[in-house]
Amino acid sequence: MYRILIVDDERLIRKGLIAKLAHNNVSCSWIGEAGNGKEALEIIKAESPDIVITDIKMPVMDGIQLIRHCHEKFPDVKFLIMSGYAEFSYAEQALNMGVSAYILKPVDDEKFVKSINKIMKELSYSRNASKNARDVAVLEKDRDRLIRERTLNQLFHSSGIIDRAKLLEKIGLEAGEAGCYYILAIIHVDSSSYYQSPFNYDDLVLIKFSIKNILEEIECNCGKIIVDNQKDINQVLILFYGDDSRKIKTCCNNYIRNIYSKIRKHLHLSLTIGISGVEDKLTSEIYRQARLAYEQRLVLGGNQIFFYDKIANSSLINVPEHKFKLLQRCMEISDFNGIKCILDDIFLTGEGWIWLVFIFALPIPRL
Repeated sequence: MYRILIVDDERLIRKGLIAKLAHNNVSCSWIGEAGNGKEALEIIKAESPDIVITDIKMPVMDGIQLIRHCHEKFPDVKFLIMSGYAEFSYAEQALNMGVSAYILKPVDDEKFVKSINKIMKELSYSRNASKNARDVAVLEKDRDRLIRERTLNQLFHSSGIIDRAKLLEKIGLEAGEAGCYYILAIIHVDSSSYYQSPFNYDDLVLIKFSIKNILEEIECNCGKIIVDNQKDINQVLILFYGDDSRKIKTCCNNYIRNIYSKIRKHLHLSLTIGISGVEDKLTSEIYRQARLAYEQRLVLGGNQIFFYDKIANSSLINVPEHKFKLLQRCMEISDFNGIKCILDDIFLTGEGWIWLVFIFALPIPRL
């Protein structure tokens, strides 16, 4: 359905054209009227018509002036002009300005409807072309996002070193823009979120979508890439990059504290965040550091931010991934015997009992 504005200084002509549109079943959702170009310009600003049918000779502002103004400010509006034989030179000017069609007065019904239908077909084609262009842009954006996500996950979860230049090219970054320093943050949605917020576990996709929206909206003074962790459905990864190690560290810390505060405030979620140290190469080491920082929640509880740099020189709880997940599960269901066995296995001595006592001296985190 299209919106049509009729511009003519003679009221009877305007009403006649409206009657012709109705009589010939021309589909339109709105029909407006204006007595001159100046009045029409105000209506165009307010109502955004798709088609303007205008006379050429009018007081105050004629049709040519109206078309010239709209050509600059409203280029998507299509014009059909009405002209007498004596005004053909004006009509020629209008056609040179991109007017879609003109008809001679007195207006013939058949030619009038044919001209309107021609313009509507042009509009339909233009709209479809714009929609297709938008769809292609969305698909390309999704494709680029998936390439980045797959490439970075392969890097983080593999032990090999991937050529930096090739990696940057594959994920759409120029070497000069990417710099040579990196920090990785793991954002984990704690299971306690499902007890403390209106969300259910079934809402995890919605939760992560909301988190990523906040991550995208908040400004960051260094480069950042946001992807899902394909090894853990509860996690989102943020890769920070820049050419100054101190600047990127400051930027990362400020950004993480900002998003941590806003996500808790607006989404009422419990988050545990682990942040790596600064690395000058993109390897799995950066993921290992972020995960070691994040794993401190096993002893210190969740809903906190852990920095690898602050614990790198202390006793890290470096749990093998499969044992780490099993330990998580045992803690979730309060399987004390299971926890003892896993801790004994991890520490290879009876010291697991010491850690067991220490853990239960703290509020058991809901993982």
